[in-house]
Amino acid sequence: MSSVSDNLYLLHNNEAIPFDPQCVVYEEPKVNERGVRSVPVKYRIRRGNDYKDVPIVMQMPPMLNRFGCSVWDQNKDRRVSSTVDLEIARDLKAFLTTLQEFDDALYGELAKMFRQWMGTNKYPSKKVMDNTLVRLVREKMDKENKPYPPKVRIKIPVNQNAKGEVETYIPVFKNKEIIKRSEPNYQAKRFNALKESGNKVRMVVRLDALWVLNEKIYPTLRAYQADVESLNFFNPQEEIPETYMFK
Repeated sequence: MSSVSDNLYLLHNNEAIPFDPQCVVYEEPKVNERGVRSVPVKYRIRRGNDYKDVPIVMQMPPMLNRFGCSVWDQNKDRRVSSTVDLEIARDLKAFLTTLQEFDDALYGELAKMFRQWMGTNKYPSKKVMDNTLVRLVREKMDKENKPYPPKVRIKIPVNQNAKGEVETYIPVFKNKEIIKRSEPNYQAKRFNALKESGNKVRMVVRLDALWVLNEKIYPTLRAYQADVESLNFFNPQEEIPETYMFK
């Protein structure tokens, strides 16, 4: 039986609701002050004959952060960006299936709304469609044409402080203990906990819009909360001899 920890769930009013891609509502495209197009999205919750459209805030299961976080400069005024690619393990079949179904639903909606969403009068070919949608499930092959474990990319809200340190304001827990605001330099500590490679990370993410950039459309998952579980590869109770062991 699935638990709340091994699939994708919408969080609303202290409820964890199994996520159904068919309940996503796509609003009219918008263009912001920088000229970037987006398609706002909501989740439609039905109660009998009534319904309510709510923000898409989702809980994901624990996943391996194998390589840490990527960080790059956007410009010279200390604005930075960061993402993390979380590895979807084989035992998260229900979660992977839900994400793939969401990708398929996005593809189908894009096929219907391509001209409105992309701001063009052209009808797309299948090749154009395939190259336009950036899917949530990211799959790659190695040099021997064997698949790497699938991943899902999460955007981390960050900024850079006067010391050049990368910070995040989202709540970050380490082994279920929050890194408190009262701690010195707590925002940098929160990001440092997130960027450590080789840990398991459980995320609450938010999906507010599909973003149109460079002729592609991105369903951007933004971190809302994170719980980092340190994986100890050595037994902390084990005493490692400090005498010279080499033969």
